[in-house]
Amino acid sequence: MSSNCIELHAYLKPCNQLKTFYETTLDLTLPKNDQHFFPYINTYMDCMVNNFTYIAPLIIITNDFKKLLLLWKAQAADGCKLVVKFTQRYDHNAHILCAEAGLAPQLLYVDAQHGFIMILMEYVHRHLLSSYSPAEIQGLSLDSCHRILADITAAINVLHQTNTVFGNLHPLNILVVDNGTHGMLVDFEWCSLHKEGRYNLIIISSLYLLVSVFRCTQNFVIYFSEIFLLLYIVVIH
Repeated sequence: MSSNCIELHAYLKPCNQLKTFYETTLDLTLPKNDQHFFPYINTYMDCMVNNFTYIAPLIIITNDFKKLLLLWKAQAADGCKLVVKFTQRYDHNAHILCAEAGLAPQLLYVDAQHGFIMILMEYVHRHLLSSYSPAEIQGLSLDSCHRILADITAAINVLHQTNTVFGNLHPLNILVVDNGTHGMLVDFEWCSLHKEGRYNLIIISSLYLLVSVFRCTQNFVIYFSEIFLLLYIVVIH
């Protein structure tokens, strides 16, 4: 047998084996799995191992921009909807305090994962205050506006009673729930003890905090800034 025939045989044999594999062995009817587009962490532990499936990234939409965060909507094995968040800092105790008062989504799980903190919380049907247009704001009843403001004020007071400041109060972190009749706080990344924590430079540069920080002459996280911001949000919205 010539060398050319040997080479051709060596080429055809694995080709035929691959053809047989794809035609008879490989099950091409398996459902497509889109989970490789999401983080690989898909379990959490409480009393038992709980699995969840990612559904879609959550994009923060405002009147001015869209912002993609490390934030996903997911579904647990029992069908419950979840929010999965990865962040580098988080005050879960502050979140629990507000959640127990019904002023934040329920916190389900917190764990450190490869330099990030993984947060799992309940998914609530809501709108961000920042996503409301002026016309939609005007469409809310005065009673609804009062209740939303009262809920956010109550959440801030719950934190202040433990000497904790929310630290990042603005419309992006306020949820409007129950068909526009109540408010909740989210994003407890910058909670800190009164006069001990400091604002991030990015937060200081934002319009919402700039005035209050300058009036306080230093960038301590202090109560005055949150009282000022509550008034500011009411005036703007």
